[in-house]
Amino acid sequence: MDKQGILSHLNERQRQAVTSERQRILVLAGAGSGKTKVLVHRIAHLVHQHHIAPGAILAVTFTNKAANEMRQRIGKLLNTPLSGIWIGTFHALSARLLRMNWQTAQLPQDFQIIDARDQLRIIQRLCKEMEIDPHRLPPKNAQGYINRNKENGIRPDDVHSSHLLHEHRLALYRKYSYFCEEQGLVDFAELLLRTYELLSHDSIRDHYHQRFQHILVDEFQDTNEMQLLWLYQLMSEKSSFVAVGDEDQSIYGWRGARLKNILEFNAQFKHAEIIRLEQNYRSTQPILAAANGLIRHNRQRLGKHLWTHHSSNERINFYKAYSALDEAKYIATCVKEWCNNEHPLEECAVLYRTNAQSRILEQAFMRAHIPYRIYGSRRFYEREEIRHALAYLQLIDHPHNNHALRRIINVPRRGIGEVTMDKISAYANEHAVSLWDAIRVSIQQKTLSAHQRQNLQNFMDIIVALKEQSHMSHLHVLVGDMLEKTKLLSFYSEDHGEIRVMRQENLNELVNACRDFCPPKEEGDITLLHSFLDNVALNAGEDQATSQKGVALMTLHTAKGLEFDYVLIAGLEENLLPHYNSIQNGDNSIEEERRLLYVGITRARKKVTCSWARSRNNYGNTQYSVCSRFVSEIPSELFHQVM
Repeated sequence: MDKQGILSHLNERQRQAVTSERQRILVLAGAGSGKTKVLVHRIAHLVHQHHIAPGAILAVTFTNKAANEMRQRIGKLLNTPLSGIWIGTFHALSARLLRMNWQTAQLPQDFQIIDARDQLRIIQRLCKEMEIDPHRLPPKNAQGYINRNKENGIRPDDVHSSHLLHEHRLALYRKYSYFCEEQGLVDFAELLLRTYELLSHDSIRDHYHQRFQHILVDEFQDTNEMQLLWLYQLMSEKSSFVAVGDEDQSIYGWRGARLKNILEFNAQFKHAEIIRLEQNYRSTQPILAAANGLIRHNRQRLGKHLWTHHSSNERINFYKAYSALDEAKYIATCVKEWCNNEHPLEECAVLYRTNAQSRILEQAFMRAHIPYRIYGSRRFYEREEIRHALAYLQLIDHPHNNHALRRIINVPRRGIGEVTMDKISAYANEHAVSLWDAIRVSIQQKTLSAHQRQNLQNFMDIIVALKEQSHMSHLHVLVGDMLEKTKLLSFYSEDHGEIRVMRQENLNELVNACRDFCPPKEEGDITLLHSFLDNVALNAGEDQATSQKGVALMTLHTAKGLEFDYVLIAGLEENLLPHYNSIQNGDNSIEEERRLLYVGITRARKKVTCSWARSRNNYGNTQYSVCSRFVSEIPSELFHQVM
């Protein structure tokens, strides 16, 4: 392939980004502007035109899928499989560097990489050994503390604190670090930190400076502090460095991404070249006009204006719903009409700010017999906190439900451990009785310690009281009281950041589901609680049957990187989008919420529909909403008001 073959089908700005010989380059790639194409063609251009050895190129992506796609596209462009080039995620490349230099990194040759779940299990076990109260220091909080320190390059010996809770965290961090060293285990945060420390050795750093003449990094706006330091360690004064990103799509500040990494690029690298890719190949002009009108209200940006040759008279539909239920029905109707006009259902996506919003949308789609699939998270009734809450309800409905009892007897932790349950299970098996009856007998006969008996009695008292209440209270009141009395709600309030908010919102949405529940007619002599549990079980079975295809449901965060012909965005309300927490945190968080909506709008190729609900149920109570401030920031002539 000749030079023109690699550069053909590139616009002027893309060609500039591919061929520039400046040493430091920032490519501001707007949504749908072909950033992957630029990366692929630049690497191919380096190999073919400049005869750069593939092994001298390092390309960093944020997903393994993106790395594989880049590798395949480069090979196709060059008409030959490309070997030797290093393309991968920060974690994958770090693992490779550590495997090759395990001795210098002070690791065993066969070190094992552990994922987040394995890491949490280890922390839970260490907390138990150290007799750390899980209510004062939840293991997930401790996990976040350890990972955040590592992401900031802080080892246990670098931490200084006199606060008692911090001392417990620090002691656990030390013990966890020692345990991993002894066992040869490396978690995800450790991969980057250990590689950064490895590259602090002059001989190692000099070797890779000589090797990697060209370094390219994708999604630069999503890098955190350790990832930036990692890149700086690999970068020599002579190497070429190309960062590709979009400050307007920086939506992961809550998990450590630092927007200033891209905003301060020009300050960090004097005389760097900044190339803006503004021609969009995905969306129509009205969609881009709406996105441009919205995002220009952000102050933290380097600035770009998306445009396209795709003209259209299709304005953005905007619907003011009376309630969340009305909104969900309207969205289902829009999807039905889309389908009836012979458009593929798979090219339609419904986006929302919080996972909890999916419940009422799923319900509307099931009632309308519209197949759907959930992206990026479990279906509502499959989420951990919801399954725990349902297990409590199952036990209240039927105390002899062994499966439900096993699931939640120690959630939240109430001092009923495996040893106690083993004794109870042995009695239940020997006498052919339920676990509930075995617990009752064990308490009466005093076969357990006084402490164990008291913990079990407290648990039984909660269930018995709630069962009595189930015959008198409204279902949503019962569920709300259950969340309080079992301390399940407060248990999840101890999670960190976005996860805490998401789980609390999901539990709140379960209360709303119970409030909205209407039992089928002619149910016979069963309680409302039993009818609700039956309905959940039946719907779960139906979900599985329709989970492989259909309209896509996902949060706005999950939608990044995807595109669809038709995008519907639900819940454009104050305290939802922008989210309540962001409003409390101030302007920077509001700007990230605005970027989130910007990302949602720019997922669409042909059509966008937005909606908001004047009222929503919140923990069993009706709360009235006002339209999101972001709506007024989009030029009104781009909206078509749906009556």
